Amino acid sequence: MFPKKGLTLIELLIVLGVTGIFLAGLTLCFFTIWRTWSYQLDRDDARGEASFAMQRMERELRGLLNISAADTKTITFYFDLNDNGIQDANESITYDWSSPGTDLTRSGAAPLAHSVENFSLQYFDVNNIELTTRPVSIPALIRRITINLTTKIKDESIVLRTDIRPRNL
Repeated sequence: MFPKKGLTLIELLIVLGVTGIFLAGLTLCFFTIWRTWSYQLDRDDARGEASFAMQRMERELRGLLNISAADTKTITFYFDLNDNGIQDANESITYDWSSPGTDLTRSGAAPLAHSVENFSLQYFDVNNIELTTRPVSIPALIRRITINLTTKIKDESIVLRTDIRPRNL
């Protein structure tokens, strides 16, 4: 008998088949992890942008000096940017949103949040009764503001809501 040297064709085909199945499973796992990571990244982007916009609006509305116009999707007010206690012309801030999928803007400048699906403002008087006429006919009656903000990136929607009681009103 001669000693066996090398592999038979059948042994080689079995090793190639097992290796191919292993690599296919590994590739499937890789792409599943990649999709999950991408989805989470989009979700974090949407949440971060919505949170930033909400925090900025909350800070500025809490410190406002005077409201000049208030509607469901727009508010214009004065915020003392230079802390001199006087309403200067350049201290007027407007938050404005037009329709689903568009940007929420601050004073017509760069967008505060992208891909906004819903933005609404509700106004309440000193007795927590909602001021239902739009635009609010007497902005000086406003004592509490509720902001509802929904942003959407791909299939991920982030819904935020906050109540603000301006300190200077």
